[in-house]
Amino acid sequence: TEGDESDANFPRNVFGDIVHRAAELRVDAAETETIRDLAHQYATDRDVDLARLDSDTVAELAAHIDIAVDFLEDVNEDAQATADEIRVQADFDTGEVHGDIDHLAVTDAAYHIVDYKTNRLDSADDIDAKERHYRWQMLAYAVALHQTDPSRSVRATLLFTDLAEPRTLSWSPAELADHASSLPERIVKHLASELDAVEF
Repeated sequence: TEGDESDANFPRNVFGDIVHRAAELRVDAAETETIRDLAHQYATDRDVDLARLDSDTVAELAAHIDIAVDFLEDVNEDAQATADEIRVQADFDTGEVHGDIDHLAVTDAAYHIVDYKTNRLDSADDIDAKERHYRWQMLAYAVALHQTDPSRSVRATLLFTDLAEPRTLSWSPAELADHASSLPERIVKHLASELDAVEF
């Protein structure tokens, strides 16, 4: 999911939620009235001025949805099971980390996480920065799945729909076992370094 990023036309966080829901429903990008109705519902629920839901926004939504749904079709081709918006939790001696996976495909040997990112992006450099930012989130999800079934490897794809760019991370069971023991300390260090960079 996205944060509070927004622009002058349509709030980006609401835009992202619409793309997520449409991907979950496997909405055909050609069904513009369905997309408009879904966007209208979300805009109304979030108190967004409906005048901001113009034809350009609907067209942009359709483009993002098309990329997400096409990618899911490829990911799910060999899957034995799939799920959308699945909640996972990683348990540690010092606490727990939990979150919601946008889409999960399961085979005999692996889990494949798909996480849609609808941020506005200008270049591959933007994607590199976002990938580094979200890597911790994907690793936490991967460790949670590893705790559920230590025999499977985990792949995690950050699907940047603005540039139709997937970035996939992968971990073996042995790597995830190592991460499970060190992740809490590493997360704390990561958060501390980000806080040090913030000017108050």
